[in-house]
Order: sequence, then structure tokens, then C-alpha cells
Amino acid sequence: KTQADDVSSISGSDSSDCESNSESESQSCLNGERKRTGYCNPRSQRILFKNSEAQLISVFRCVLLNTTKGSFEEPADLVASLQRQNPRISWVILMAGGGHFAGAVFRG
Repeated sequence: KTQADDVSSISGSDSSDCESNSESESQSCLNGERKRTGYCNPRSQRILFKNSEAQLISVFRCVLLNTTKGSFEEPADLVASLQRQNPRISWVILMAGGGHFAGAVFRG
């Protein structure tokens, strides 16, 4: 008898802080309220924007501003920083967690 019958596969994935927050919390943050949620928390890795079509766009905080951790940025400064990004730059994003990985290359 082999031990292969006793072996099982374990797979897990990390879940994002943003996924665990409710729609009302994200909406209150986007409306300018500075609550400490995954969307507004100054320690969060991502900042959410809402475009004119009411779609949410997630941007990594480190791409926009080089500020001290824990400080709040003004929404106008964040939008201005996003608009100043070079449209010809290429970005490589690699993510790993829970035994899984993913990667992508974006231009612009």
C-alpha cells in the first residue's frame, strides 16, 4: 500500500481587505468621509477612484505619492498625481499569496 491515498491537496488564497468591506463603507469613503476602512485607511496599499461612469478604479498608493505612512492625502492631490502619470510607461505587477501567483504587464 502506498501513502498516496493519505495525501490531500490544500489550496488557499489571500483575500483582500477591500473585499471584506461593505458597499456602504466604500461609498461613504468615496464621498469624502475619512473612515478607517480598507478603502480609506491610510495604511491600505490601494486607493479607490470613481470615474464618471460610476466604476471603481483601484490604484496602488505607492504609484501616486511618496508620502509618510499613516498620513491622509487630499483627493485633489491624488487625482492630480494620477493625471500626471506618463502614458507611455510600462508597469509590471506581480502578486503572490496562498501558494498562488499572478503577473501582468500594462502599458499606459
